[in-house]
Amino acid sequence: MYKGRVSFPLFWIIWVSFILISALSIAISTWMNMRNTEAMFINNTYSRTLDRIEFSAERWTVLPHTEYNFRKLTLPLHFLDGTLINNTQESLPLDYAIVSTKTHKINYQTVSQAVGHKIYSPNYALFKRKKSGFIEVYTPLFKTQSFLVWDHINAHQLWVVNTSVTGLQLIIQQSVIHNGIVIALYTFSLVTILSFFFSQRATTLLYQLLSISKFASKEKQEVRKKRTWIKEFDDISRLMWEHQTLVKHLTERDALTGAYNRYALERTMEQHFSLLKDIPTVFVLFDLDHFKELNDTQGHQKGDEALQALTQYLTKLLSDKDVIARLGGDEFVLLLFHTEWSPALERKLVTWVHHSPLASYHLKISMGIVELPSEAEDFPAVYRLADQRLYAAKRAGRNMLTPPHDAPMVSFTSKTHHQDA
Repeated sequence: MYKGRVSFPLFWIIWVSFILISALSIAISTWMNMRNTEAMFINNTYSRTLDRIEFSAERWTVLPHTEYNFRKLTLPLHFLDGTLINNTQESLPLDYAIVSTKTHKINYQTVSQAVGHKIYSPNYALFKRKKSGFIEVYTPLFKTQSFLVWDHINAHQLWVVNTSVTGLQLIIQQSVIHNGIVIALYTFSLVTILSFFFSQRATTLLYQLLSISKFASKEKQEVRKKRTWIKEFDDISRLMWEHQTLVKHLTERDALTGAYNRYALERTMEQHFSLLKDIPTVFVLFDLDHFKELNDTQGHQKGDEALQALTQYLTKLLSDKDVIARLGGDEFVLLLFHTEWSPALERKLVTWVHHSPLASYHLKISMGIVELPSEAEDFPAVYRLADQRLYAAKRAGRNMLTPPHDAPMVSFTSKTHHQDA
């Protein structure tokens, strides 16, 4: 009779197969997540830098045009602070310059001593292709690879912001190591341990199946074979399905909060724009005001606790068809499908914020909202527009909501509307 033994060669074959399949799935998911993270970071940096150019250019028009006034205006904006990518807290130095479109020379500059020098002709040719944009290119003036963001403010002035590609790469590498490789190793270790027990069970079931022929009569064996094969393969199929479900959950969910991660959000938006783009949807981008101060004063464990509490609270309020995703750090997205922007939805968001658990952590929320499909046709455009509205809310005093279609801002504190600053 079968005594419940485990065939070790068969066990190793099944276990190694589980591990190889899991490793391949995790590696592909991690690589795609890293690429998406890098692209999102570049777009995020470009969007925020462009906002600073527009902010500075508007104030420059009312100031006397002197080198002193230019530095006084741009030095407070020299560092791009805040959570730029996932949990990486870094400051990116920015060097502002105004270039004459007639002479191609630098008229004013924040940090580098290059006033009066002429822009490298091939680089200037790139600036002329469109009104605003960004590019990674070699700059002979600084003898280094630079990340340049430009905006033609008017026919006579071209604003250019320069930062070192080395600084960008350092931030991206730190995020990849922390949020990519570390999480992948954690996921792989967990899957390896769980697959050990799955493999034991699968080996036992297969061994039982293969041992039947030794202990049954020829007539009964035929009937038992058919029944056992069906039952045992059902069990193995169930184990495989449970294993793949676990791997999918670990690769698409944020390890801290359980919300969708950036990779899962990207895939959801790609499917939406390719298959369901005509369905009315509201895209809500928000982050927590003064979250860095909470981490600095009460520790990262307290900050993690606040993120988990907020995610659990919002998950209970959302319907099954809606999505909550954590992009990184304290930045989140709500996807409200089959929903149009309306005063009723505005009141609902205000109510959600008022009753959220953030008050116990002394945190507030700033939001930027985009309505689909009327305002954007792909994910980069959606994110950039939502990010601009989020930072408009912050510039207006934080703890505010910027609605779609240039509607007046809404304060979560007073529940009143404010004109866009």
